[in-house]
Amino acid sequence: MSSRLVVLATAVTVVLLPLTATVAFLSLPPPAAWAVFLVAIVQHVASYLSSSRPTIALLLIAAGAAMQALITGLFFLLPSNGLVLTAICVASARGSSAVAIGVALTGSALATIAYASDDSVVDSGFGPQPWLLLTLFIALSAVACASGWLWRSQRIAAELIRERDLRDRREQESRAIEGERNRISRDLHDILAHSLAVVISQIRVARFEPDNTEEALATAEATARSSLAELRQTLGALRETRPGDRTASVKIDIGHPTSLAAAAEALGVPLSHVVRGTPRTVGEHRRAAIGWLVREALTNAAKHAPGARVDYAEVWESDRLEISFSNDRTIADGVAHASGGLGLRGMAERMGEVAGVLSVQSSPRFVVTAVLPFESPLEGKSVR
Repeated sequence: MSSRLVVLATAVTVVLLPLTATVAFLSLPPPAAWAVFLVAIVQHVASYLSSSRPTIALLLIAAGAAMQALITGLFFLLPSNGLVLTAICVASARGSSAVAIGVALTGSALATIAYASDDSVVDSGFGPQPWLLLTLFIALSAVACASGWLWRSQRIAAELIRERDLRDRREQESRAIEGERNRISRDLHDILAHSLAVVISQIRVARFEPDNTEEALATAEATARSSLAELRQTLGALRETRPGDRTASVKIDIGHPTSLAAAAEALGVPLSHVVRGTPRTVGEHRRAAIGWLVREALTNAAKHAPGARVDYAEVWESDRLEISFSNDRTIADGVAHASGGLGLRGMAERMGEVAGVLSVQSSPRFVVTAVLPFESPLEGKSVR
């Protein structure tokens, strides 16, 4: 039961029931007074049903008012009969509006008839005309019904808002789960694709270049160990961070010329590196995204265009950084068939997470271009 209705029923009982007892015992003979008082108690007990059974509570309270009228045989309004209006309001809000309207109209009509047929009232000359009393009863009932309907509309609106909020939370959770699943897939793909491409490249060197076998195997072993460490770091971070927390991604920084050349050499990719403009400082997440992008682009080149030279260019402008990878052999078909485009999709997603844009051109050269706007024009320190 609603706590507010319990408080309301209790407050009304505390105020009206003593007044009803006082009026009954001062105005009626003891048998009738006790009967009227007991009926009033039943009415107040019924008011506590208004939350769970509002229509039944209204019928009980209205029946109690009718019984009081039959017991006294007079037009006799007791304070507890005010419960009828509150019951009409609650029934309109939480129960049957049709029953509430029916009780309101029937009660108004019967009360007016009782008033008009009571000679002691009519002959006194002090009371209002019956039609005025009927108008008053109908007006009070209308206010009670309207208040109940307003309450009902507020409850419906509140429920709709709660449902919308719940639906929005579920959608957000679903998007977060989907985003987390995509991020895990992307991280694992980038880590394993790169390491396996290096291992395959070095195994090829070991097979066809006997003089470099030991060095190639050492490189393959080091790459596998490094990949295993990155994999453990990623899986460990996933356990310790909440969904959508970007810090769970492995931070890779191979933008420096030395590490870039080493990565290309390990993959067996001939690389041409050009830097235009003045390198600047970028945020941690953006730096990591650039590292992932560079490594994945080199890995794709090694897998799908082995032996082709890759031209890597960094263009540092006042408001953005543009990175491009290009080679003379198209690899779009190879990517689509071999990995479903996961590498390119992952690069696009990583750029999107840091407000960057990735574009791919497959003819006449295969070109991957990423444009990363700077967060602030105040960033200006060298990254080298």
